[in-house]
Amino acid sequence: DTPIKSLGRSVDFFGDRIGDGRNVTRFDINYMDDSDRPMGFDERVTDMIMYKTPKLAESVVVALQYMPEEGKDSYMSLFSGSAVYDKNAFMVGVGYEMHDKGYFGYTGAEGDETDSSNIFHAVAGYTAEKFAVKGLFQTVSNIGGDKDISGTAYGLGASFMATPAFELKGQYY
Repeated sequence: DTPIKSLGRSVDFFGDRIGDGRNVTRFDINYMDDSDRPMGFDERVTDMIMYKTPKLAESVVVALQYMPEEGKDSYMSLFSGSAVYDKNAFMVGVGYEMHDKGYFGYTGAEGDETDSSNIFHAVAGYTAEKFAVKGLFQTVSNIGGDKDISGTAYGLGASFMATPAFELKGQYY
């Protein structure tokens, strides 16, 4: 998983379920490519180099990931990074990801101006013994390399442990 995906997962109460926050945050644009390869944000990428620090000062973890271009006809590369402060009941994190011009399968014609796609995440959360509150803010620019397409997403969720076997939770993205 990219650091951006992991960061978003840290505040999602319904990961891999119908209420998954990634339904809003991915900006999936598979229609631009004939392959089955994921084409949005919040993805798992192959053939990448990643480094994740051990906990620094007992509370900070930094993750960096790079997926290089492959072969002479590839224009596809990706960089993703995040930093998370997690101590006691509080957690805050930021992340940035850049998809090179060719990542979404479009490199443009000669003289065509396409841009790298960029995403920024900011997350925060508080987890107590019986309840938790978590939130996310995201901004995306140049979706699919198109400088005129951008988006913003935000989400807020909460959970409450009513009994040891029953958790009440909800979120809005």
